Amino acid sequence: MAISIGDVQFVYSGGASNTSQAQSLGGAISTSSANRVRSQNATTPVVVTGVAIVDAMGNAIGPGSLQYDFPTNTLMWKPNGVATFAGVELAGDGVYTIGTTSGYLVVLVTVSALPTTTRTETITIASAVNQTYDNVSALEALNGSVEYRCFYVKNTALSGTAYEVKLWIKTQPSGADVLALALDAAGTNGTAAVIADETDSGGVLSALTFSEPATQNTGLSLGNLAPGEYRAFWVRRSVPAGTTLQVIENRSSIGISALL
Repeated sequence: MAISIGDVQFVYSGGASNTSQAQSLGGAISTSSANRVRSQNATTPVVVTGVAIVDAMGNAIGPGSLQYDFPTNTLMWKPNGVATFAGVELAGDGVYTIGTTSGYLVVLVTVSALPTTTRTETITIASAVNQTYDNVSALEALNGSVEYRCFYVKNTALSGTAYEVKLWIKTQPSGADVLALALDAAGTNGTAAVIADETDSGGVLSALTFSEPATQNTGLSLGNLAPGEYRAFWVRRSVPAGTTLQVIENRSSIGISALL
């Protein structure tokens, strides 16, 4: 099965067993089964059996349609607000990415459990909260705050290289805070630096250059990632002092691209 963009994942740092953004402060890449940093949540398929949703990316919040077309053995996705389905013919068990730039589902398919007739059902997409940062406290909003998190980009495909991988800030937070990115100095398959706390009180990251690339063309270049390879990067969140704006769902997104 060919590599897909869903195989290029954001993964927590903080050691092999870490699955928490609060502990994602550098160090070894997580190898836990729940190490993926989720983009969006999706309800569990019931009618379209044999399909487990691993992640959802770039979809409008709300109900979309998942369809399995039995005659063509094709699994398809239509996000909320999109008029047509897009999908892929299933070649066997494994992870597939279905959809378009209007929204994707990353799914794990077990062929033997798929329906024996064409089935369609509603899948509701919701925000995945606190996947990268915790809430900004009232004191942090008053005094200002600069905090850091470290994540890895990993090619989890069994075969196929992700070429010219790039990262950029697709959407800055809807609140007053601002994100910036920097690549860790460890390079491909290296272990990221470790900071003492989320504010980097020890100044470990002082030598890194943070920037706010807003397009793919200006994004940070990670080079090529062969199957199983990974590279660490840092996210800096800056909250201005005297912030009074309260945003209940403070959404942001980091774009990732690769030639597959």
